[in-house]
Amino acid sequence: MTLLTGPPATSRRGWFSFAIVSVAIYASLLDTFIVNLAFSAIQKDFPGSGLADLSWIFTAYAIVFAALLVPSGRISDAIGRKRMFLLGLGLFVAASAACAIAISPAMLIAARILQAAGAALFTPAALAVVLPEFPPQRRAAVFGAWAAVGGAGAASGPLLGAVLVQFDWRWIFLVNLPLGMASLILGSLRLRESRDRREWQLPDLWGTAGLIVGVTALTLTIDKFGQWSLPTTLITAAIAAAILLAVVGRSLRHRSPALEIGLLRRRTFLFAVSSALLFSVSFAAGILAGAQFLPLHWHQSILATGLQLSPGPIMAACVAIPSSRLLGPRLGPHRVGAIGGLLMAAGAVWLTGRIGPTPAYVSELLPAQLLTGMGVGMTIPSFVSVALSVVDPARISTAVGISSMFQQMGSAFGAAAFVSIVGNPAAAEPIAAINAFHRGWLFVAGMAILSAVVLLSSGFTPYERRSATHPAKDGGSKAATAGSSPV
Repeated sequence: MTLLTGPPATSRRGWFSFAIVSVAIYASLLDTFIVNLAFSAIQKDFPGSGLADLSWIFTAYAIVFAALLVPSGRISDAIGRKRMFLLGLGLFVAASAACAIAISPAMLIAARILQAAGAALFTPAALAVVLPEFPPQRRAAVFGAWAAVGGAGAASGPLLGAVLVQFDWRWIFLVNLPLGMASLILGSLRLRESRDRREWQLPDLWGTAGLIVGVTALTLTIDKFGQWSLPTTLITAAIAAAILLAVVGRSLRHRSPALEIGLLRRRTFLFAVSSALLFSVSFAAGILAGAQFLPLHWHQSILATGLQLSPGPIMAACVAIPSSRLLGPRLGPHRVGAIGGLLMAAGAVWLTGRIGPTPAYVSELLPAQLLTGMGVGMTIPSFVSVALSVVDPARISTAVGISSMFQQMGSAFGAAAFVSIVGNPAAAEPIAAINAFHRGWLFVAGMAILSAVVLLSSGFTPYERRSATHPAKDGGSKAATAGSSPV
């Protein structure tokens, strides 16, 4: 049972609530895309740090974010989604200020970890606090708008980051302060509280810690693949696997586990979040590739790099809502997402076959940007629609937390894989470095294709299609509630 204080919401109120939480989500996503572009500027302030070191500014954020999403979603369902949203956002704003005053890479990474903790607290609560404000038949539009916010963060990130870095890279974190404070003030005044009133248990803190350590060890193994000796690589991979298996075993026994095994046993949900993980691997590697290739091999300024990388995210933002509202009900979100994955792969293959050392933006980079942007816009809303089609409405925060966790783990793995594949391009011969980037883009394509295959194999049925796009008027689809006990 979900408790919502106050009278039923109008669409106008619902969209105003959506706008409030979107400001916070936009700020958290903005940092992801800005940081990639600021690596070279940060490196100048901290001499001696290379791409492998600085990539942990991004990777540590993704790992901690991923591991804390599920327990924070569970706590949010229990103590109140508005309360958790405001608490997490306050921590995120404070940590952003700490990032801006960092005096060493270690301090910056530590502040990014706090940022991730704050983002993990408010992200599952953000969508969950908004959905009760809409009738079920309008929620497909909410999913599309949610993805559009992500697209807007991605679209403005490169350009805004490029402008801010011209002054000082620290401004990429300071920009979060006015955005976060505005969302905090409006959220405290206008958002309504909702919660799940069933019995609540404290989340498994040991399991959560194990998940952080296991994912970190696995990411480090991917990051250092080819640099470490084979025995060291195998030992680290074995340690990561053992820890993660222990977390799974503990989650099977714990009443409030770090991994929601009950939801992951549902094939549609499992395949949807697994597809999201694979697509995030592809997406993160692709974003990092573009941000590194243009300054190194086309000798573009940071501002020019931001401008040239913007069309893809802008396309994603433009495509997200139409694809979820128009194509989703006709084709099913699993097919729409699969088409998006194939478009992402097509853009990466285009780069592999055409891009070279001589700048040719219109004929080489722009077509790939448009293809990948369209793919992202079609795919991200599809993951949410497919995953939530089989979830008890009272567990929305938890389900969103799991989905976001898989995406963040994919982002960490994707960044680590890119670093492992490309190595240190600044120190390599130009032709060898470009060939390494080509291998990186082939990896991007392969992960996107695999993501499409997994989403098509999710077992999403026509009955669930109606639930995901036009749910019943009783507050949740039968697919979402039948046979769904609290897990």
